[in-house]
Amino acid sequence: MNNLFLRPKAVAEKLGISTTTIWRWVKDTSRHFPQPIKLTPTITVFNGLEIEAWTKNQFHSNKTGEKND
Repeated sequence: MNNLFLRPKAVAEKLGISTTTIWRWVKDTSRHFPQPIKLTPTITVFNGLEIEAWTKNQFHSNKTGEKND
């Protein structure tokens, strides 16, 4: 996942979840999900590197048995 900016739909597809879940995770600060970037009033994106780092952290947490709801 090396794209600089990813639209919410692309993030959802990469993670295998719905866009509704993306927005739920954004609001849930305990998840530490990357925050969206508003480029224009109608275009919102996520930093692809932050999404990749978050995903790797979730995988690492699962392997070490840490809770990562």
